[in-house]
Amino acid sequence: MVGRIYSQKYNNSNIDKLITVGSPHRGATVAYKIVEAGEIERFNDYLWFAVKLVSSINRNNLETDKQTINRIIPVMKDIFPVYNFLKKYGNEISIEDMKIKNTLLPNYNTNLSNLSYIKTIAGEKGNTLKGFDVISQTTFDKLLNDYPDGRPQSSFSEIGDYTVLSTSAVINTPLTLNLEHGELIYKKEGIKKILDLLNIQYGDSQVVEGKGTIINSSLIFLIKSPATMEVIFNGQAYLEQNGIIFIENAQSGNYQLKVKGIGSGNYQVVVGQIGQSNDVWDSFYGETTVSQTVNYNLLYNKDTPKSYFETQNDVLILFNDLIDYLKIDRKNWAVIKKIELAKKFYQIKKKSWTYEISESAKHEIVKKKDFIALEKLENIESKLFGATYKKIKYYKINKFKNKVSKLKIPFDQVVLKEIIKRLEIIGNENIKKNEMLIESIDELLKVIKK
Repeated sequence: MVGRIYSQKYNNSNIDKLITVGSPHRGATVAYKIVEAGEIERFNDYLWFAVKLVSSINRNNLETDKQTINRIIPVMKDIFPVYNFLKKYGNEISIEDMKIKNTLLPNYNTNLSNLSYIKTIAGEKGNTLKGFDVISQTTFDKLLNDYPDGRPQSSFSEIGDYTVLSTSAVINTPLTLNLEHGELIYKKEGIKKILDLLNIQYGDSQVVEGKGTIINSSLIFLIKSPATMEVIFNGQAYLEQNGIIFIENAQSGNYQLKVKGIGSGNYQVVVGQIGQSNDVWDSFYGETTVSQTVNYNLLYNKDTPKSYFETQNDVLILFNDLIDYLKIDRKNWAVIKKIELAKKFYQIKKKSWTYEISESAKHEIVKKKDFIALEKLENIESKLFGATYKKIKYYKINKFKNKVSKLKIPFDQVVLKEIIKRLEIIGNENIKKNEMLIESIDELLKVIKK
C-alpha cells in the first residue's frame, strides 16, 4: 500500500507495474479497537503479536496502552476502515459521522479504477472481521476517551483472508486465492501468481514454499541491557539473535533463562508467554557485571500461562526483583531502604511490621506514579497476607466506582487506567488480594488529579 500511495503522490513514470498482495486499500477493521481504545484482540495472530510486542517493550508509567500504541504505531490509524463497518441498535453508522476517521486513504482512494498499472491479489479463505455492533460509551470510556464511536458488543464477518476483507484488498480486476493473509506470500500458489504477474519464467522445482510462524503456544525473550541470554529446555539451548529468542510451538515445562553480563549496569528482560487462551508479559530487572550469570526458572503452561511472579512462591526472590527494579532510578533510595527493611522483617517472621513498612513504601511508590513497582509490591503483599483476606463486600466496590465516575477534569488518565484495572479484579472471591487492591485504589485516588 505504501508503494501504491507513493506512485500516486509522485506520479512516477518509472513504475511499470505494481503488485499488491492482501493490502488493505480500504482499511482493515482490526484497527478499530487498537486506535479507539488501545485494546488488542487476536483476530489475527501476526498483527496482534506485533502490536502486543511493541506495546510491551515500550510500556512506561507515563502513558496508557492506547497512548503508547498510537505514539509508536501511528500507522494503525492509516489502516482505519474507510468503509461503513459499525452498527448501533441495528442501524449502520456512516464513516462520515464517526469521530475518529482515516485521514490518509480518502485522499488517495478517489480514482482507484484509473490505476491500470496496479495488479492486486486478494485472499478469500473464509469469514473475516467486517465490523462491530456497538453501544454507547460507558462511564469509564467517557473518562478515558475510549471508544468515542461506540463500544463493541459483537462482531460480524465477510469473505476475506482472515485479516483483510477481499473487498478491501482488490482494485480493478483482481486475482483471488483461497489463502490466508500470510499464506498469500509463502504458499506456492501465491508465489507463482506473483511471478506470473511479473512475467518471470520459472520451473515448478524452483518455487520453494515457506511456512507460517506458529504464534499460539510460543515464548519470546527480549533483552535490553549490557548482557546476553540463552534459554535451556529439556537439554536444548536457544541462543539469542540480536537480543531476541523466539520459541515457537513451545511445550509446557520448566524453561531456564540465563542472563550473562558482558558489561556492568542494569538489565531488563521482557518475557512474553503466549498460550492457547491467554498471554502474559513479564519484565525481569537486575544488575550485572562482566561474566556474572543470573538464572530464572520459568514454568510455562501452553494452555493457560501464568505470570512468573504469580507462580513464584519464594517471597525473597520477589523482594529482590522489586529492589533490582527500583535501583534503575537513583532517586528511589528512600523507597529501596523501606523495601529492604520490609524484607528483613519478613525474614525474621515479623509479619505485622513487614506489612506496615510495605504499606509505607506503597504510599511513596504511588506518589511517584511508578505502576510497575506498585504491581510488584502488590504481588508480594498478596503472597504475604493473602490468606487472611475475606471476600470484599460489593458496596465497597460500588463506593469506589461512584468516586471514579464523579471525577472532574483535569485528571491523570494513566492513574485512572490503573484504578479501573484494579476495580475489574476486586470482588472475585477467588482473588486473595482484594483488601490490598482496595488500599492501592485509595492511594491512587489521592494522586489522580493533575
